[in-house]
Amino acid sequence: MSFKADIITLFPELFPGPLGISVLGRALEQDLWSLKTSQLRDFALDK
Repeated sequence: MSFKADIITLFPELFPGPLGISVLGRALEQDLWSLKTSQLRDFALDK
């Protein structure tokens, strides 16, 4: 694996869907890169 993407967003569940049906999704399945999504609210100070 040569590329690692860490994305912080309000909607982490939106990323795997579109990526699963694209060229990037096939590369992800072949473990050519990795994707980690994090919920922005996890970093909030006023939970």
